Amino acid sequence: MRYATLADGSWNIEDVVALDAILTGFTGARRVTHIAIDSNEQPHIVYGDEAFVGYAARGRSGWSTETIVEAGELRLGQLVSFALDGEDAPHVSMFEVTRSNPLNGTIAYLTTG
Repeated sequence: MRYATLADGSWNIEDVVALDAILTGFTGARRVTHIAIDSNEQPHIVYGDEAFVGYAARGRSGWSTETIVEAGELRLGQLVSFALDGEDAPHVSMFEVTRSNPLNGTIAYLTTG
């Protein structure tokens, strides 16, 4: 996953993290990344694949990443949504697949505190 900004007519591209278990050829709704900008104008990204949902934030010394949740026996549905509140605290929702055919699952809400 990369983060890009345009300044003075040139793109600055930063590598953030590798996503290894993205389903290719998947059809239907899918959001594997979601971004928000904090009150200090720094990007925060929530991202997911079949195996985990992670969180990346850029600070003064670069990007830091962490795993929010791992899939375990069930795979994750590669659907994430994310927002920062007024205190820059993250709020994440995600989909966990409980059955593939027909598709069924659980929506989870996660936050700090």
